[in-house]
Amino acid sequence: MSFTPPPAAPAEGAPIPNRRTDAQEAFDLKTDAYLNWLESFRAWCAGLVAWCATFLTELGEAMTDIEADKNAAQVAAAAAEASAQGAAASAGAAKWVAGNYTQGDAVWSPVSLLIYRRTTPGTTASATDPAFDSDGWVTPGAAVLDALLDVPTNTVTSAAYTLQLTDRGKCVDVGHAITVPKLGTVAFGKGSIVNLQNVTATGITITAESGATVRLAGDASKTGPYTLKAYGWAVLRKIDAANTWVISGAGL
Repeated sequence: MSFTPPPAAPAEGAPIPNRRTDAQEAFDLKTDAYLNWLESFRAWCAGLVAWCATFLTELGEAMTDIEADKNAAQVAAAAAEASAQGAAASAGAAKWVAGNYTQGDAVWSPVSLLIYRRTTPGTTASATDPAFDSDGWVTPGAAVLDALLDVPTNTVTSAAYTLQLTDRGKCVDVGHAITVPKLGTVAFGKGSIVNLQNVTATGITITAESGATVRLAGDASKTGPYTLKAYGWAVLRKIDAANTWVISGAGL
């Protein structure tokens, strides 16, 4: 929540009159100025008192909200732990504690609430929670997650190639001419993306089939054919449900 800002600081104090050193006229002028300043300072003090009361109220409300959030987090954490325990029980996993484990043993981490399997050969001691010990433990889905970090590749060896639905979302490694098909030939949907990688030291041609259009990103006047230079990379994206694609990349 937001808090009400305090009142702005009062103006700098007026000079204090001094009966012993000030001439009478100067003393009178300083006295008038100082009394006027005291009045404004008094008003500022009253405003500061009111702000303090408001701030304490707002602070109390904030502490109440924090306590409620903490309680909700504790409930969610308890539910997550219960869920983890249920999943672990289904997988035959026990809560991890420091001790000896055999390769293949399944445990669940009280830190991450994920299930891990022991990878160290034989029976060895485990003193570090599996969430922090990637050398000794692995999550069953780690290999799948790791694979998602790479773009699937389709290596084409034919002399000429027309893109297929199986190329969608992949990188086509190619060294020969590429044809981008129209909808009636291959039914690519709107939003389809195909990456092209020239894996040779010579340029390759990228041509749209009659009825399809491949526009160059950033230049509406160009529709190909295009030459993808040696070891160049390009990406094609279909931008409508009919036959229009956009191409961009390095080496076009």
